[in-house]
Amino acid sequence: MEAKEWKLTDWKDEDSKKTTDPFYEAKGKARTSAIYAQAEVEPVENLTLFLGSRYDVWKNYDGSCFDDAGDTPLTEYEDKDKSAFSPKVGLLYKPEFEQGMYRLDGIRASWGKAFRPPTAGELYRTWSYWGRVYESNPELDPETSQSWEIGLDQHLGEKMRLSGTYFQSKIEGLIYNQVITSMLNRKENAGEGEISGFELEAKASLASYLDVFGNYTCQDTEITSNPADPNSVGKNFAGVPEKMSNLGLTFHKKALTVSCIWHWVEKVYGSSDNSDTEEGVYGSYDPVNTVDVKVGYNLKDNLRLSLAVDNLFDKEYYQYYKSPGRTFTIEAGYKY
Repeated sequence: MEAKEWKLTDWKDEDSKKTTDPFYEAKGKARTSAIYAQAEVEPVENLTLFLGSRYDVWKNYDGSCFDDAGDTPLTEYEDKDKSAFSPKVGLLYKPEFEQGMYRLDGIRASWGKAFRPPTAGELYRTWSYWGRVYESNPELDPETSQSWEIGLDQHLGEKMRLSGTYFQSKIEGLIYNQVITSMLNRKENAGEGEISGFELEAKASLASYLDVFGNYTCQDTEITSNPADPNSVGKNFAGVPEKMSNLGLTFHKKALTVSCIWHWVEKVYGSSDNSDTEEGVYGSYDPVNTVDVKVGYNLKDNLRLSLAVDNLFDKEYYQYYKSPGRTFTIEAGYKY
């Protein structure tokens, strides 16, 4: 990661720099190496056991920050490394149960640990906007979590597939923006946090050439312990929506495929105390309510052209920055 800032004589002209050298520069590197293995075992008929493990070694190094506004403009940070062992256990049982139009395809459950190191930006990149400083923290530790889930996969007739999942996670060392003062936020590791919720999904074939799908996720997040920032306890995680859903329709006939997908994501908070309730302004996190369309055509078996239009109705919303609006993407794919 490398970031440089210059003062400009004209904010609309990035070439109008007042000085040759930047007044602020931050840089640093992060490296994660990992090894992963998984085995599938069938101890009894219709029951599959999944055993997996992953070992990560993470290191951040060559970190420094230059700011000519300070008494000591150049700060060099010490290298830091961590490692984590993340096991996983999963079960899949296929009961072969049928009753009329209903068929239970599978019952699944899993438990595992996970590891997320801080990004180079979270470690080294300090920036400000309208006087408020968003401070990085080179002392950040990785997030670790334990999660479990249980779910069902089923059919209602031959043309409709239904699935549901309940999940819970416990996170330690959650990386978030701590509100230090009204003009200062700093990246910190929270004490503990919890997530619980469920996912529902349905897929159906309306005709030989027309499919529909929909999914809905509801999750409750809460910081349960954080001695460094008591005001954050009981609040939602920053940047994590409570509810979100998608609804899609796909037409496919011969070489032509047309899809239309509606996305909806509830408003999220950007601050640890959930005080940023504004919407429709720079720095806010608005609800997302957009429609995407994609048209694809196979010219040959191995050559495909497509046109995608994201945010078809050009909805305006902010995810800190203003959304890019309607976006067109043309794609050509060749398989050999």
